[in-house]
Amino acid sequence: NSYTGTSNKELIEEMMEILHNTLKNADPNYHISFCVSGSVETVYRNNDLSQYVDAIFLMGYDFHWRSGPTTGAVSPYNDPNQFDVVDSVERLNNYYPKSQIILGVPFFGYDWPCVSMNAGASTTGTGSSVLLKNAIINVQEYGRIWDSNSHTPWYRYQSNSEWHQCWYDDEESLGLKFDYVNSENLAGTGFWALGYETSDIWTLVITKFHELPTNLTGKIICIDPGDGGTEYGVLGIDGEGFPNEKDFNLDVGLRLKELLSNAKATVIMTRTTDITISIDDRCTFANDNGANIFVSLHCNNYGSSAEI
Repeated sequence: NSYTGTSNKELIEEMMEILHNTLKNADPNYHISFCVSGSVETVYRNNDLSQYVDAIFLMGYDFHWRSGPTTGAVSPYNDPNQFDVVDSVERLNNYYPKSQIILGVPFFGYDWPCVSMNAGASTTGTGSSVLLKNAIINVQEYGRIWDSNSHTPWYRYQSNSEWHQCWYDDEESLGLKFDYVNSENLAGTGFWALGYETSDIWTLVITKFHELPTNLTGKIICIDPGDGGTEYGVLGIDGEGFPNEKDFNLDVGLRLKELLSNAKATVIMTRTTDITISIDDRCTFANDNGANIFVSLHCNNYGSSAEI
């Protein structure tokens, strides 16, 4: 370090020791973690650091970066031809136990201008970020290509006679990484960034990481999506325009029904469409059908604004 004349590795260890002792003495439940890049910067390659943290967030993305020289997978997995997330975990595991490693995955990709349609083409400019949910829409127009080396999807198109390639992650590629997290008994997974994803991703997360009951045979579960019809519940940012609380309640209810049905429960719903139902009718419906459990779904508002 040019300011202190000492090693940055020593300085970060000293800082983390002070931080750990200060916070844990104040409250042992305080959680301490830091993030490292996929290459695992040299300063973090230090076995002694593990005693001062609860977790390390490994940023398993930007293996091909926005200003990189070629197109390619942002988060390659089990790739025989390049350094990938598996290599990153193994490198980090030289210094930290797997029980401390959280594998971060991207809810985004990069769209690069490039010299040709071929995978790995040289870029002709800086790439632009593409949210996962927008990439899913774009492939409906351009077509999805699966890269069998990096185990990630991509698509290509031409704009003003110039080729573009967008590499990103979707439900299939993320599912492979989630399986890897489980098989290696890592501390968990994380995302950059919330709000970039499609709702289907959360069904995948639940499937991969939550141990749901597998046999609810004989159980009758009544799901009651709150509000509906003329009862909007909390209004969204567009007032009575879609979506409002009633819409979220119904969406969650239908997803929950699928999960419980897969566990062999008999699932009934007070409403499956946007209709108005009185509170009394909801209870009567559940009782008349012999429900063992009644689940009422609602979303509260936040603050004094119209945000949900």
